[in-house]
Amino acid sequence: MKTDPIDLETTKRLRKELALPPVMGMGDMLRVDHGRTAISSLWRAFLARMGPGKLSPAEYALYGAGEIRMKDLYQFAGVRIQNNLHAHCNDESWFAITKNKLLFEAIMKGAGLPAPETIAAYDRKGRGSGPRILSSRKELAVFLTDEAPMPIFCKPVTGVNSLGAFRMDSVRSGKVTINGRDQRPLREAIDFMCEYSAKGYLFQKPLLPDPVLETTLGVDGLISIRFFVLLDGGNPEVEVCLVKLPGPGETADNFWRDGALACSVDVESGEILRSVFHDDHHYRLADMHPHSGCQLTGVKLPGYDEALRTVLAAAPLLSGIQTQSWDVALTESGPVLLEVNFGGDLKLVQTATGTGIFTDSYCKHLRRCGFSGRLPA
Repeated sequence: MKTDPIDLETTKRLRKELALPPVMGMGDMLRVDHGRTAISSLWRAFLARMGPGKLSPAEYALYGAGEIRMKDLYQFAGVRIQNNLHAHCNDESWFAITKNKLLFEAIMKGAGLPAPETIAAYDRKGRGSGPRILSSRKELAVFLTDEAPMPIFCKPVTGVNSLGAFRMDSVRSGKVTINGRDQRPLREAIDFMCEYSAKGYLFQKPLLPDPVLETTLGVDGLISIRFFVLLDGGNPEVEVCLVKLPGPGETADNFWRDGALACSVDVESGEILRSVFHDDHHYRLADMHPHSGCQLTGVKLPGYDEALRTVLAAAPLLSGIQTQSWDVALTESGPVLLEVNFGGDLKLVQTATGTGIFTDSYCKHLRRCGFSGRLPA
């Protein structure tokens, strides 16, 4: 999905859409679930909707089409119950750490862990410490025009799904070049940043990707690993791991973006097990990268072991968040902790692995955290 990085209405619409369960009509669901009678598909979709995961018709089509057994389908969790699961495992008073990227950066750096380097932050109330604080449109314009070390990465303090994030490559004569291709009036970029994020914007040095990893996987851009971590009794365990590969010309690796891939990774070895990409509104599997032709399945991620050690060192610091999803960038200088999510996107994990999140270990984790709802037998 190609989007204008500083179009306010489109960005707000996408933010709402990505937070909701996927939508699909019954007719489309039946076409996806080919090989079954309409009655069989509808009955299975009904059982999935009433099951532990509360799957929508679109989620049934995503996870349940084909030969999957109902027993296995019951292990998938739908978007509708995701927040309830996370609410039982996480203390809401810790939510700010996952939401505010400047706070997250301060905590990680205070613990001696690698995090992005923020050069300046725009906050109209002038709050914050550490980086330079810009508190007016005029200060923001002067900084971007005369003082910012270009290129510079811009992202909202409380952004999600990389929405509102973009790279400024240069500012000349009142024009800004965005993401290496779009040239727009600087005032439009400033208008967007002021309107989109009430909490302000961060301006960071762009992270440079690991060149070995780029060559190995045939990807041009920053690559990050998603670690789904369960914290029980202060001991972190990585439940699921996947790597997100950006599409050609994209500045972020989120799976909803054009050309992106999500690849499940063996937690112990760091090897890619399974890769998924979008193709004409459907998900496809690939052993090789569909654009570069490079081998994916069986390839061990360079830098994986160090990234794993970094996450296991960081996870116990956030004891109030017992279900954590970490994004770790694999850069030329080693792993960098981009953010931690308050539970995280279960759909992404399940899509990448092709299996449901309700494993025995995750179900035990939920029970220990006080979840009393229905879980697979």
